[in-house]
Amino acid sequence: MNNDVWIGLATVRPADGNTELDEAKGAAVNVLYLATSREDFIDKVMKKLAEYGYILEELEDIELFDFNVDYKDNLQEVATIAVITKKLQWGTFYTF
Repeated sequence: MNNDVWIGLATVRPADGNTELDEAKGAAVNVLYLATSREDFIDKVMKKLAEYGYILEELEDIELFDFNVDYKDNLQEVATIAVITKKLQWGTFYTF
């Protein structure tokens, strides 16, 4: 099976002990990861975010990343890094 770059908009909140978001209750962030399917992407993102101390509240707008689209926040560069490192990558955290 092919591993393609997938992208989705994650709404996260910090798990107990995670202080990375300071006083924010949560954040929205584009996440990018290599996966074989939509379901594989969701599973991998949930697990990795938990490892990084975040609880995934919602994951929406999931789609294959299209390198021909002009995404905001330098997401083409982020997607390229995901391909090279084979690790979860994310864009800017928009806290709330």
